Parts: sequence; structure tokens; C-alpha cells
Amino acid sequence: MCTFRKLIRSVDKSSELLRITQTVDACYELGALLKQAEAGHKAILFESVQNSPFTVAGGLLTSPGRFGQSLNHPAGNNLSQAEHARLVQGAIQSPIPATEQSFAPSKDIVLTGDEIDCRTLPVPTFFKEDTGPFMTAAVGICRNSANEIINAGFYRVLMLGRNSLAVSASPSSGLYGIMQKDKKAGRITHIALIIGAEPALLMAAAAKVPENISELDVAGALQNESLATITAESSDLFVPANAEFVIEVAINHAQVIENTMGEFGDCYGTQLASVGEVKAITHREKPIFHTIMAGAGKEHNALGLIVLYGIEPDLNKQLQAAFPQVKAVRVLHDPPRMGTQGDVYIVMQNGHACAANQIIEHVYSLTCGPYPISRTIRRVVLLDEDIDITNNREVNWAISIRATSASDYLLYDNFQGSGGLVRIGIDARAHDGNKTQRLLIPGARDFHLDDYQ
Repeated sequence: MCTFRKLIRSVDKSSELLRITQTVDACYELGALLKQAEAGHKAILFESVQNSPFTVAGGLLTSPGRFGQSLNHPAGNNLSQAEHARLVQGAIQSPIPATEQSFAPSKDIVLTGDEIDCRTLPVPTFFKEDTGPFMTAAVGICRNSANEIINAGFYRVLMLGRNSLAVSASPSSGLYGIMQKDKKAGRITHIALIIGAEPALLMAAAAKVPENISELDVAGALQNESLATITAESSDLFVPANAEFVIEVAINHAQVIENTMGEFGDCYGTQLASVGEVKAITHREKPIFHTIMAGAGKEHNALGLIVLYGIEPDLNKQLQAAFPQVKAVRVLHDPPRMGTQGDVYIVMQNGHACAANQIIEHVYSLTCGPYPISRTIRRVVLLDEDIDITNNREVNWAISIRATSASDYLLYDNFQGSGGLVRIGIDARAHDGNKTQRLLIPGARDFHLDDYQ
């Protein structure tokens, strides 16, 4: 089992951790340095942050390889996204129940009442137009009153004052539905914000898990060991025993505010957030505060894409059932776009006539994984069998050489769920015989340069 601290030590042992001893400002300076560290494939530890007694770590889970490293997977740094997706799906199908204990490192220090001061937390302000400082690595834990299952997910958290903050829950999140039910019933929603959680819980919280399964139990399956928990100070929530910080919040649904932050797609996103009162803060001795670079940061994107893991296998299955001439499907969300809008590449069997609009419109009509395709996909590209859809250069070649007429491009802005944003279909199959054939050398695979030296 790998705790947050063990992950830092593991990254450090791999010579992939930068240590910054100079005091940095959490407003802009910290984010600027974190972004540079990620660009150099490094994690970073800020040992001194202005006006805060706590150290800060970021850039830790920036790739499936780091996921493998943190889960002690045999593939380690060579773990692929497809392999990680199978691990996550397997954990959802075979969860290991969390266990409760009476003592926890996350309660080394317990602060309540006038002892609470969120202003001492080293929460960064990342971008110029951000509303303020945002916690980006907080795993929000709450209880679903309908089935008593503990729910966990990622939510942006705007810091407001000594003991107040605002939690954003998107309409597609489990927390949003729970809060709506609590508000209607006149109940307070208790949320525990976990900073420095086990890597397995970070991954489980980022996934789309059925509401009858707890992300805490999925985390246990991912790490092959039950997640240790303890009861929170101000509610009956179970929180991770090994967390660095637990920030306990009560939301009475009296106030909702608007906030703006640099988001996943490298542009600003505005959301509504419910204002809550911090009832307790518990943390380890000398805790390490985890922050995730906002915007199109590598850690943000790597964790954010976990929620979309189910799309490709589901789409492949549905398409091949409807169109047997479909040979392969790839779903790609890189580079990231606002609203996690990606591309679908579809290889069609050569020689089979299929109207482009027929299959493209069918794709956009489907729901795969947790979302309608019309919401998560921006482009659908049809390709021939000679194109390797795992090779972006070949896909771009096919688009530029074979999709050359206006009729090869289909535009839609009326799909339900797309928010009125344009959706594109591209027929990049060969239409003009030899003019669009790739350059091939007969027998090239039989000749090996090494044999001639």
C-alpha cells in the first residue's frame, strides 16, 4: 500500500523530485514553478511557502507510469493508459471494503472552533482571472443519504476566509445530486475535504463509479489492501486514516456564489459553488499539502482523463455491433479541450461502402461510459485500414491528403448534450484511387539494415 508520503519518497528515489528551499509566494509564483517542473517531467516539493507553516508537493501523478509506480504495479513506469484503465475497471467490479480504526496519523493535530484558520493553508492562486486561491487536489467525501454509501470525488474549492470556503459540484457529479436532495430535505451536507490522500483514492475519486459502490472501496481494490479510515470529528463520515489533511465542512445551502478558474482545457471555466463553514481541520505532524496544477497541467489532465476511460471500449463494442465493417476505434483526449472534448478515430474495412453521415451521426447519438458522445467528443474521423490510428502523424496525413473536398466535412450544432457547440465529422478515406494512396515499398518488412552490416 502506497501512502501520499511513500509516493513522494518513491518519486524522489527515481530522481524525479525537485526540492525548492527558497520561500515562494502561493499567488502565481508557486503555480508558475509547478508548471515548469511538470514540463520537465518532474514533481516538485516547496519546502517554504510565504505565510504558511506547511510544505507543498505537486506534479506527482502526471502519467499512467506514475500511477503504476504508486500502485506498486509490476509494469511500474511502463504502465500504459489502457492497462491502467483495465485496473480501474477491475477495481470497480471487485471493490475491497474500507476498514475503520480508532487511531490515525491524519488526527495527529485536531483544530476546532477558534483554532481553525484556513488562511494558513498554502492554497495557490494559479491564473490572472481566477476568482481567488483554489484547492485543486481535495478529494471531497460525503454520504449519500439515499443508500448510506460514502461518495468521493474531485471538486474545486475556493478559499474565502478563516473558516469559510466554497465547494463546486458539477451537475454530473455524485455530490451535486446528494446536495440537491439534502437541500430539499432541509439537511446540512457534511463534506470532508481530503488533502494528501493515498494515490489509489485519488484515482478512484477521479473515476466514474456507480452510486451503489463507494470510491473508498474501489481505492482498496486498486492498492490490493483495504483503505484504512477513521470517523471524522464533526460528522459520521469515514475519512482516510493516512491523509495529510482532513478539512471538515458543513454546507447549509443558504449561499451559492459564482467562481472562475483556469480549467482542464487550458481556458477559464465558471461554476457555481456552495458556501460552507469549516468545522474542523485535522492533519499529520509536519503535513505535506498536495496541490494539482490547474488548467492543462499534466497531473490535472492525467487524473481528469480517468473518468473517460470507459468510453473507448464501450464505443468500440456498440459500433461493431451496428457496423460490422468497423475494424478499430480509438478515443483521444489529447490535447485537452474545454469540457473534455476529444476525437474518435474509426478504421473502416476497405471496399465496404458506408455513407459517412450514417456512421458519424450514429456515433454522436450514443452514450458511452458516463456521458453522451455528443458531450465529450468534438471530431469523428473515418479512416481506411492502411492508417495506424495509434499514430497521430498518419491520422493527420489522411485528413490532409484524403479529406480535401467540402463534402468530406460534416458540421453539426444541434446534437442534444453538445451545448450548441459545433461537432465535426471528417471522411478521411481514400476517394480518388492512386492519388491518395500511401507510398509503399514492396517487401520492405523483409529487409533489415542490421543484416547488411
